[in-house]
This record gives sequence, C-alpha cells and structure tokens, in this order.
Amino acid sequence: MDTEKERKLVSENPDNGEYHYLLGKALKDQQQWDEAKQSYQNAIDLGYCNWDVYQELGDILVSLEIWDEAIGSYQQAIKLDDRAIESYLTLGVTLLKLELFTEAVPFFRKVIELEPDITLAYEYLGEALSKQEKWDDAIAVYHNGLQLLPGLPSIQEKLADALTAKARLDLVKAVDYYLEIVDAVDHKSEIYVKISQILEQQGKIDEAVIYASYAVDFQTSEQDYTVFLDNIAQKRSQIYPAISEYNIADSDYALWHEYHNLKTGDLREICRGITQLGYKPLISIILPLAEWENLEDTITSIQRQVYPYWELLIVWQKEAKNTLLVASAKKQLVKIANDYAKRDRRIKIHTGVAADLGNLANQALAEAQGEYITLLQETTVINPDALWRCILKLQQEDKPDIIYGDEDKLAEAHSLTQPWFKPDWCPDLLLSCNYFGSIVWLRRSLVEKLGGFAEGYQSGYSYDLLLRATETTSKILHIPSILAHRLDKTAPESNTKVITAALARRGEIGKVINNSKSSNLKTIRYKILEQDLVSIIIPTRNQGKMLNECLESIFSLSTYSDYEVIIVDNGSDEAETLEIISSWSGKHPNQLRTIKLDIPFNYSQLNNQAVAEASGKYLLFLNDDTVVISFDWLEAMVEQAQRDSIGAVGALLLYPDNRIQHAGVILGVTGIAGHSHRNLYPSNITAQLMTTNYSAVTAACMMCRKDVFERVGGFNTDLAVAYNDVDFCLKLREKGYQNVFLPHVRLYHYESQTRQKEDTPEKKERIQKEIAYMQQIWGKIIDNDPCYNPNLSKEKEDYSLNLNPEIEIISVTLTTVPESKLLGFFIDEPKIGSLETNFLNIVGWVIGNISEAVSLQVVCNSKVINSCAINQTRNDVAQAYPQIAASNNSGFSTTLATQALPFNGQLTLQVKLANGMTIPIAKIQLQCR
Repeated sequence: MDTEKERKLVSENPDNGEYHYLLGKALKDQQQWDEAKQSYQNAIDLGYCNWDVYQELGDILVSLEIWDEAIGSYQQAIKLDDRAIESYLTLGVTLLKLELFTEAVPFFRKVIELEPDITLAYEYLGEALSKQEKWDDAIAVYHNGLQLLPGLPSIQEKLADALTAKARLDLVKAVDYYLEIVDAVDHKSEIYVKISQILEQQGKIDEAVIYASYAVDFQTSEQDYTVFLDNIAQKRSQIYPAISEYNIADSDYALWHEYHNLKTGDLREICRGITQLGYKPLISIILPLAEWENLEDTITSIQRQVYPYWELLIVWQKEAKNTLLVASAKKQLVKIANDYAKRDRRIKIHTGVAADLGNLANQALAEAQGEYITLLQETTVINPDALWRCILKLQQEDKPDIIYGDEDKLAEAHSLTQPWFKPDWCPDLLLSCNYFGSIVWLRRSLVEKLGGFAEGYQSGYSYDLLLRATETTSKILHIPSILAHRLDKTAPESNTKVITAALARRGEIGKVINNSKSSNLKTIRYKILEQDLVSIIIPTRNQGKMLNECLESIFSLSTYSDYEVIIVDNGSDEAETLEIISSWSGKHPNQLRTIKLDIPFNYSQLNNQAVAEASGKYLLFLNDDTVVISFDWLEAMVEQAQRDSIGAVGALLLYPDNRIQHAGVILGVTGIAGHSHRNLYPSNITAQLMTTNYSAVTAACMMCRKDVFERVGGFNTDLAVAYNDVDFCLKLREKGYQNVFLPHVRLYHYESQTRQKEDTPEKKERIQKEIAYMQQIWGKIIDNDPCYNPNLSKEKEDYSLNLNPEIEIISVTLTTVPESKLLGFFIDEPKIGSLETNFLNIVGWVIGNISEAVSLQVVCNSKVINSCAINQTRNDVAQAYPQIAASNNSGFSTTLATQALPFNGQLTLQVKLANGMTIPIAKIQLQCR
C-alpha cells in the first residue's frame, strides 16, 4: 500500500487522529514498524483509541519485541471490548512465547468461553498447561480440541507427547513412593531392585546402577542381586557416551594429552569395574552461581562422570520480580538447569535468599548427603574421570581430608591451553594464590566442623574455606592429572581479604601485595616482630674482586642494619684478596670479621665452623660470587625465617644477563637435583614466580634460624662439595619445616666461580660417593619430589612437559566369581607400582569347575590383545587343592610390551573355558606418569 496519500492527509490535518491511524496501518502493512508504532501512538494521543487501534499496536510492539508495552496494549484493547477474542488470544500467545505459562492460561480459557469452536485456543491452552507439567489438565484440553476437529495432526502429536510425559511422571512418582517406604521395610533390597528397574526403563542407567548397588549392599549373599547389578553395569558401560574431543594448539601439550587422556573405550572399561570398588561414597558437588556462562557444559560434564555416585547441588540467588516479564539470558539458563534436574534426580536446584556466595554455598551444604563434598568453581568443565580418580585415592585406608588435582584453561573454539601441573601440598603457595584450583574435594565432616562457608568473601568463599581447612588437617592429597578445564574468560578474583583474615587467624602480621602481572597472585610481606642479628657467612678463597663486589653490594644496598658479616677464608694466599679482606675489615670493624680455615675445601665444614662462631639468631649462607640487587633483601628473608613453620629461605638468583640461575631446587631433575626455571627470563614467567615451597633451595643465598640449623646437625661434612645444601634442606623437611622460595629477593650469581672442575680421578670418585649417598638416604624423595609435578620433564629445568612417561599400576582388583564356575584363581603379578622395565608381566593361576580353564585372555578396549595357555606347573596350587587333578597345571604367564598398553586405562583379565565361556577374573588399572 502506498503511504503518500495517508502522509498527505496527516500533513494537512495533523490533529485528526483517524488519519494518523490510517497512516500507521499503511506503514504496518509495509512492516515499517518504528514509524507505524509512532503513528498509532499519535492517533491514541489525539483521542482515536478504538479496540482495533490497541490490538494492532500490540501486534506492532510484538514485532519490535517491546514486550511490556505490547502486553499493556492488548490489555487496553480488552478493556475497550471485553469480548475481543483476538486480543485474548494474541495476549495469551505473547505470554506463552515469553514462557509465562501460568499467566497465559486464563486468556486461552477466556477465548474458549467466548467461542468454544476455536481449535487453536485448545492447542495453545494445552501447551501452556504442559509447560507447567499439568499433564491431566493438558490431556483433557487436547481431547476437547480433537472432538472439534478429529485427526488434527498438531494436536494429536501434542496429546501423544503429554501422554508420554504423564507416563514418565507416574514412574517418577512410583520411585518417590518406594523411596519413602524403603527405610521402614525389611526387604530393602527388593525395593531397591524395583527402583533400579524403573530407572533402567526410563533410560537413567547411571541412577539405576546406584540403586542396584544398594540392593547388593543390603543383601550381599543374594546372587541374583549381584547378577542384576552386573547386568546394569555392563549395559551402562556399553552405552557410555563418546568423550568430547578438544583442540590443542600447543604441540607438546597435544602429545602429552594423547598419552594421558582416557579414551571412550578406557572409560567404558572403567564403568564395568566401578561396582567392584570396595568403597563407593556419595560425592556432593556444591555449585553456588554468580556467573552463568558455560553452565550447560558444566552440568553435562558432571553427568558424563564415569563414577555415578554423586549429587549436584546448584544454588542461585532469588531475584525480585518487579515486572510481569523477566526476559534475560539468566532466566533461560535457570530453565535449562531445572530441565536437567527433572531428567536426573541427582541434580538438585535450590533458590537462595542472599546475594553472598558463601551463604548460598552453606544452603547447598545443608542439603548435602555425601561423605565428601566437591567445591566446583563456576565456568569449569571437568574430565569424565575426575570423580573416579578421586575415588581411587579414597580406597586407601588412611583416607585424606582434602584432594585436589591439576587443570588447564578452556579457550575459544573448544581448545585447551595453559596446563597447570601443580606441586603436592605447599602451604606458602596456597597463601600466594588458590592453587588448589577449580575442583577440590573435602571431607564433609571437616567442613561442618569448621562451621561451613564464611560470608563476606564473594568469589573467595571457597578459598577462605580451604585456608581454614588446611589449618586443621595435614591429610592433603594431590592427584597429578588434568581433572578440570576452566573457562579462560573468568574475571580475576580478589583474594586480599581472604588472605588477610587467614594471617589474623594464625597470629601473623603481614601486608598482602598484588602481583603486577596477575591480580590472583599475592605476595605477603610479614612484619618483623623483633629486629635480631643476622650472621652473613661467606666462604672464599682467592676471589678478591668477586668478594669485593659482593661486600660492596651488601654494605651499600642493605636497609636492614642489624647484621654481621663473617668471611670464612679458606686459605687465600693472593695479595689482592688479602688486601681486600683487610680493607673491608677496617671499614666495618664492628660488623665484619674473618675466620681463617686453611683446610682442603669442604663447604660443609667451613660453614659449620662459621656457625659455631656466629652471634646471630639468623644465619645467611652466601656465596662470594653473588651481588645483592634488592635493597630490602634481608628484611624479606628475616620475615620468613622468623616463622616457626619455616626452615630454609631461598632467593631468586640471576645470571649477569638477567636469565634465571636459581628459583628453587627441584629434585630428580638432570640427576640428583636441578634449579627451577634455569635460563629463563623472569619477565617472561613473572606469573610463575610465586612465593612457594620447594623441597630445597640453594645455599648460594639461604637463610635459616640458628636453632633450626643446630637441630638438624648443620651441613653434612661427608658432602664436601655437592648436594650439602640439598641434604640440609631435606633434613629440615624431615623435621616438619617448610623451605620457601622468595621471588622478590634478587641477587646476581656468577655460579661456582670459586669451585674447581671435577676433572681428576679423586674428584670424580668424591662426586660419585656424594651422589651415592644422596640416592641411598634421599632416593625416595629424589625420585618423587613432592614440590614438582611428575608430568613435568626430568631432563630439563624449564618446567617443560614430560613426554617420556612411565606407566604405573595403580590397582589390581580381583573379580567376584561364583565357585560353580571357577574353583579358585589368583594374580601373582603385576603388583601395584611403576613398571621398572618396558614390559608388563602377568602371572597367576586358575582352576575351572563348570568346565576346564583353557587360556587367559588380556582385554583392552573390548579387544583381546594377548592370550596364553593355562598349563604351567604350579606346585603351590597343587598343595592347596590336592583333590583337584587340574591344579598341578593351573598356572599361566605372559608378557606384554608397554607399547601395546593404554597409557591410562584398564586391562581386563578373563579366562576362556573349554566350553567356550569367558569369565572375567581381574582388572588392572594403569596410569601414565
């Protein structure tokens, strides 16, 4: 329709409301919504406000998605004509579109009241009732609609959907009734089997497994229940969904991921063995929400857990409803979460009454039933094996109170990046940042003993709880595997308030400093409680210029005044060196003195002698080839050394070109020990240089209290040159002290300028003895440094990934087999632990009953990868079963190359009988390290 005529009429008669209406109608026909809206409004303002004006304006506002005004316009049309069927219908449809189902119902009912023959009204009314799960009412409405127009496909389909949903609801109600009575009856196992059968019928196999397990738990002697559980578990393993694949841009991480990440086949194998675990606790996952991004992925990743015994408690803040409509992304996500909860009874939704996340978490905690709770940070996706790896650790007798794992970041395009392979328990690192990370397990009784979550910390609510928990328990366990992926868009946390509260609680006074590269990382500068003397001990021999530069930096830069310098002269005979020592003694007669020890070089003996003559409460061991850079270096080291928990304090040492020489000592790297981050530039890894604990720090610059030094007997004089500082730090650790590295204390180090090369037979023999000593005394911790993740390289000091993994046997589980099938069996090898060779030996015996045992098969990912005959002589078995002729030749033995094994996954050992039957007898769980 041409609008020129209408525009001219409006121009000539601007006060005529009808002409504005006609122009608006023409514009509406051309879908020029904004202009049309204005013309209709002009008509109304001029008094032209018939029913049809408001009705048509409502249609325009719907097209513009101006929902509140559209609803108001339809309501005004109804006021002008209370029998306006079209207005009732369009208002109802608008509310239905906006998911305001309850509000839509009366308008559709009004249409049917005014005109019972409008079939569309029945269809819409039935839909609104179905969305509210009022299935009986919806079914009745659909039937009424079909009486008007039999065979209408759209209503028939919706009727079928409603009937199906009602049937499901009836099954859900049946389960609820069973659960209400199960505690009051003696035949609990029968009830649990009925519940499991219903859930299986609904396709809820994960939940069916749980209740089938309950049936076995209450009636362990009933074979039928065990068979039922095995069948459900087998079905679950067969339908376990394929795992999500991620893109990994970094080639090294992609290779590591290929080695270590479980495949769908591995997870299906694990499914079969879950029911055989001796300890299957319920895990309560607590998720209070402030952010909503990635929520669907988070919930889905929990549902895909291979370990099914969990509950998810989602809590969000209740918001006031100020208008009829709340059209937002959050509203949609609430609906999605509720939909998940309807499909999976393990998911429970709670609406909180406070904005504080700690308060919301407490509401979830109050509902939690699990023995352990999982703290899951927002926007986190967890690996399918995350809960299972936790449960494996809980199989041990001395169960931990806290468990955490490694993680990486989930970037755009479903891509994984920045893996964070963490150390074992490092208390000072936890004060630098919440390195426990995105997923942590805690014993629920411990959390309740602590009074739950504290309020007032917002996103730091879980960090605060973790700090408080670690103050009451040392049973903290780290799983060195990537368990979680954190969305790489999360706003940084502000943890200053949390750390400040922790310091006050511990009676330590300190200031929390932000890291300029990352607001999530903090440095604590403790208040020095007493200004005590520091004895700086510097062994030297004929390195006058180097010593002069070292002393110049100490006396010119140090702002801590209460120190003495003890030069241990190990036989200097060069005039220049003697003159420099004499000169400095003259300049600072009250602060510097020299001890002459003209003996064969023995670093330990030189320092031990100096300590015996030192007056300071604090000892600072310092190489003569160092130069101080940080003016407050002594303050920073005393701040830490004064703490009762601290043994040795180390510094960041740099080469003259500013590359790192030492940022903590890591054991087992490049031999006995290596230096963390050697040859990297601090500017490139600032975020990785945190105040943290190491098993050892170098004595090139190391402070400790004198009483601590004497308690462990000082340096070992049998270690004359090498590893004496490592040995000393490990003795401190053995006594319960923590050694700490400080990135903000910086010195240049020219590294071993005074040490001669190990190039003579005598020196080579000496270093071999020192190596042998370290391996004999400290071999266990050298092989598994708790402050260094096993997924990191032992060939390099740069924290690169370990791409030459070892395979470890983490469990060997025998299957329960009825004696009617097998008289007996056992697996002698393998044992739990790392494979020492490139081969896996499998040794054992088996005696058939229903039929002769012919061969042993090794199954991986549902395929037989190895088979051997059962015919080897076993005299021990023959003695145990003298009445069984087959016992004498009941043994088997086979060997598999590690290349044929899954780096992470499960092997199933099964016996093939002469009658063709195969019987699983054991599971071997492998883990890549």
